[in-house]
Amino acid sequence: MGNLFMIKFKDFFPEFVSGTHLFKTPIGAKVELIPLVVKRVNNWVDSSAIEVINIETVVIPYLRDSKDIEEKSEITQQGLYTEYSNCWSQGIRVWYREK
Repeated sequence: MGNLFMIKFKDFFPEFVSGTHLFKTPIGAKVELIPLVVKRVNNWVDSSAIEVINIETVVIPYLRDSKDIEEKSEITQQGLYTEYSNCWSQGIRVWYREK
């Protein structure tokens, strides 16, 4: 059985952008609105060979650098507190199994 029933998750957070359809974070960064994040989630689900188990929103401490987005889940599990930890970022977590 091994990995056959292994569940995984993937997080999607607003990307740092410029232009329209964005808002400023408390520290002034411009990021996507949640409807655009949902669109990215839908595109990923449609293009991936996965079975979606659950989709939920997650709220974690805001990190300033976009390269930190991929590491947010691991960082919050470690209980990292930074100068930005009083700012929060909302994202979408997809729980899934690979087909």
